[in-house]
Amino acid sequence: MGKRYLWWIPAAGLIGVAGAATSLLSVFPRAAPATAVVVPATSQRLARGRYLAEHVLLCSECHADRDWTAYSAPSVPPQGALYDYLRTVPAVASDRT
Repeated sequence: MGKRYLWWIPAAGLIGVAGAATSLLSVFPRAAPATAVVVPATSQRLARGRYLAEHVLLCSECHADRDWTAYSAPSVPPQGALYDYLRTVPAVASDRT
């Protein structure tokens, strides 16, 4: 093997870099930045979110503290002003009226 095969090394490197750049640009295309969307927090939307989190998606099954002294370690409801407010809002299945 002489020097005549050494030109393959930089050519293979360039092909590899071009292939990596092409795959990255196809996986992560350029996108416009996200626009700021403001959603008003009405009592109906908060109640629907509470309904979805507590009864449909069961978020508190994994994302809540547990009372390990009780049988089957039930989840402990969160404390705070927002939760106290949400308890006063009646649960609704949909915000469409």
